[in-house]
Amino acid sequence: MQSDLGNLVAGVPPLLASHLALVLVALAIAVALGLPLAVALARRPRLAGPILTIAGAIQTVPGLALLALMVPVLAATHGLGLGMSSFGFAPAAIALTLYALLPILRNAITGLGGVDAATVEAARGMGMAPGQVLRLVELPLAAPVIAAGIRTASVWTVGAATLATPIGQPCLGNYIFAGLQTRNWAMLLIGVIAAAALALILDAILAATEHAVSRRPRGNVAGPGAVFAVLVVVIFGVLPRLAGPESEAAVAGSPAASAGQARVTKVRIGAKNFTEQYILTELLRARLARSGVAVEIVESLGSNVVFDALRHGDLDAYVDYSGTLWTTQLARDRGAPSWQILAEGRRLPGARARAEPGAAGVPERLRARGPARDSHPARASHARRSREARRHAGARRRLRVPEPARMGRGAHGVRARVPAHGQLRSGPALRGVSHAVRST
Repeated sequence: MQSDLGNLVAGVPPLLASHLALVLVALAIAVALGLPLAVALARRPRLAGPILTIAGAIQTVPGLALLALMVPVLAATHGLGLGMSSFGFAPAAIALTLYALLPILRNAITGLGGVDAATVEAARGMGMAPGQVLRLVELPLAAPVIAAGIRTASVWTVGAATLATPIGQPCLGNYIFAGLQTRNWAMLLIGVIAAAALALILDAILAATEHAVSRRPRGNVAGPGAVFAVLVVVIFGVLPRLAGPESEAAVAGSPAASAGQARVTKVRIGAKNFTEQYILTELLRARLARSGVAVEIVESLGSNVVFDALRHGDLDAYVDYSGTLWTTQLARDRGAPSWQILAEGRRLPGARARAEPGAAGVPERLRARGPARDSHPARASHARRSREARRHAGARRRLRVPEPARMGRGAHGVRARVPAHGQLRSGPALRGVSHAVRST
C-alpha cells in the first residue's frame, strides 16, 4: 500500500508542471487580450455591454464542453490558420483563455470606470497627455480591482484545467479521471489535493500582489514576484528531475536498447476512459519498454478525439473497439455480424492489428474454421479482401496480450486476450517497431 501511494505521489510532478504551464499560458494570453480590450471599452460604454454579454455567455458554457468544442474548431480551421494541433495543449489553452476573460474584462472595466472624474480632470489640467493620464493616473487607481479580477480568473483556470485530460493535455485531471473510473480513491484525492494546493498558492501570491498595489503609498510587489519565481523553478525544474531519472534509466538499460534494436525510441499511446484501456496501455508500455522504446501514455480520451489524434499523427497507437468504430467512424446505425464489423474495421486508416480469433464475441464457427471457409458469398468476399490486405509485409500484425492480462470469459465462453472486438489502432511511427509487439 505504501509503495502504491509512493508511486502515485511520484507521478504528480510532471502532471503538476504540465498543469501549471497550461494555466500560466492561458492567464497570460487572457491578460494580454483582456486589459487592452477593457481600456478600449471603458472609453466606449455602448460597446462594453455587448462584449461583456458575449464573455458571460462563454462563461456559462460548461468547461468540459468548451474544451471539447475547441477540438473540431481547430481541426476545421487548420489550427486557426497557424497550423496548431487540434489535440492537447493548443485547444486547452484557447478554451481556458476564453474562460478567463470575463473576470478580467469586467473588473478592469469597472476599475477604470470607477476612477474619480475630478482626479482625471486634474491630471489633464496639469498638461498630461491621454496616454500619461491612463498610465500614471487611471491604471494605478484601478489596479486593485484589476488585480482582484486576475486573481479570480487564476483560481477558475486552475480548476477548469483539470478538465483538459479528455482532449489529450496531460494535467492533474489525469489522476481525477483515472481515479474515478478505476475507483482508486487515493489517486483521486492526490489529484484533487494537488489542484487545490496549486490554486491556493497562486491565489495567495496574487492576494499579496493585490494588497501591495492597494496600499498608500504603494507597496512593493517584489516579494510576491520572488515567491512566484521560486514556485515556477520548483515545479518546472526541481520536481520533474526527482521523478524522471528512474524511468529513463529503465528504458536505457533494457536489452533491446543496449543492443540498438529499436528503430523508434519513443511512441505515444492513447487510452480511453475505461478500466481495461488503462490496463492494456500499461501492458503495451511494459512490452515496449523491454524493447528499448520509451512510451508516453495519453489517458482518458474521447472516442473521436483519440481517433482524430491518431489520424493527424498526434498519437502513434491506441486500442479501440470494433463496435465503437462501426458506429462513430464508419457511421453505421444498424448492427451487423461480428465478421463484417471486424473486416470493415480493419480497412480503416491506421489499422495495424486485429482481434485474435479466440476473442469474445467472434462466432464459434469462425474461430474453428476461419472466414475463408465460410460458404456465404458475402463472407467469402470479405475474407478474400482480408487475406489480400494481410499479404503486405508488416501491414497487419497480431497483438497478443500477455497471459496475466486475461480478463474473464467472453460471450461464447472463450477467454478473451483483448476486449470484445478490440483492435490496436496505430499510426506511421510504429511501423519500425514491429519487433516490440510480437506474439508471445
